[in-house]
Parts: sequence; structure tokens; C-alpha cells
Amino acid sequence: DPLAAIGDRLVRVCEELGPTFVKLGQMASTRPDILPPQLLAALERLQDDVKPFPAEQARRIFHRDTGTTIEQSFREFTDAPFASGSIGQVHRAVTQDGQSVVVKIRRPGIEHLVQLDIYVLQWMAERAESLFPELRPYHPKMLVDEFAQTIRRELDFVNAASATARFHDAFKDDPN
Repeated sequence: DPLAAIGDRLVRVCEELGPTFVKLGQMASTRPDILPPQLLAALERLQDDVKPFPAEQARRIFHRDTGTTIEQSFREFTDAPFASGSIGQVHRAVTQDGQSVVVKIRRPGIEHLVQLDIYVLQWMAERAESLFPELRPYHPKMLVDEFAQTIRRELDFVNAASATARFHDAFKDDPN
């Protein structure tokens, strides 16, 4: 199937271009209104097939971002992440007072890399709209701006933690 082959190539391109484009591919994989099923099936592989980065890097990033070491913060910390995505990865841990938690750590250099990629995408969208008037109804610049806003929100782990806490508070009494 030619579309399946194109999908496989698209996945490889996203992976080669890095986390921003993996995230873009992930978002595209949820759009059956835009893409055919063969491309969606290929892009869905980007949802859960992202290689983790080494634990020693995760430990250094944690120390840099918090000013404290893993050993100071946790009684136990599992070096092997149980989930890894385009923005970061998640490790199981136990706090010094015995509470089981998860620790989400951003990928090394992700903030800078995303900012550069967004700049390139915005430049490409502007050129696409000016050089190809037939693309204007699809609003490439607006789509890139919305994507930029979404990925910047995902980089903000404090915001994500706040949303998780609100979700917990709203559903803590719901057994489902």
C-alpha cells in the first residue's frame, strides 16, 4: 500500500527531526478528518514508541531544575522510566516520608530545541501562505501558532501538575 509506505517514511522523518516534530506527528495522528487511515495508523506509533534518555541525564536535569539531588528528595527512585514521550519521561519514586509518586523530567535541551523548531515552522508557514495562495484557506500560520501554544503548555510541568491536582480533586470520590 503506497499510503502505508508514505506513513512509515513520515514517522521516520518526524523521529529524525526530533521531539517537536514527533509531537506534531502525534497531534496529526488524532485527526481522521484530515488524514487517511493508513497515515493515521503509522503516526499512531509516535504516541508510545519514544526512546528514553539515560537515567544519569535525568538525575542531572532533576538536580539542575530543583537544586536538590534525587537521593535528597527520594527514599527510592527507579532509574528505568515507566513512560517516555517526546517532551519527557516519567520515573517511579518514593518520597522521604514514604509517599509513592511519579517524577516527570523534561528531555535534555527540549525547551531550546522546541523554540528553534517553532521558529522554523512559523517561517515555513508564512512562506507557504505567501507562495501558495491555495493553502491560505487552511491557515498554516494559525495552525503553527496553535501548535506552538500547545507544545509550550506541555513543556510547563508546573501547569501540568496543577491540572493533575485539579483533576484529582474533582474525581477523588469517583470509584471509576
